[in-house]
Amino acid sequence: MALAKLGVAFGVLLSTGCSHPATEAECEIIFRKTAELTLRERTQDAAVIEERIEAYRRTHGEKVIGQCLGRALSKNALACIQKADSEAKVNDCLR
Repeated sequence: MALAKLGVAFGVLLSTGCSHPATEAECEIIFRKTAELTLRERTQDAAVIEERIEAYRRTHGEKVIGQCLGRALSKNALACIQKADSEAKVNDCLR
């Protein structure tokens, strides 16, 4: 599944600059943004996207969020992620 790439995004969560340990809420933002952008490549149906995000969250969310939790994250990186319009841009924000 395309959402399997989420683990890769969290694996590169090594932002530079003034950073802090990522919180669960911040990890959830990153998770949802990456999942949404990945799924938008396949469909524009918001209901389908939300359904698939929730299904993936139920089966893999704890592990994916756990990989992110506590990793270095800057406010700039999080702002960048929230503005990103592609999965590649999210990954760039996390480098």
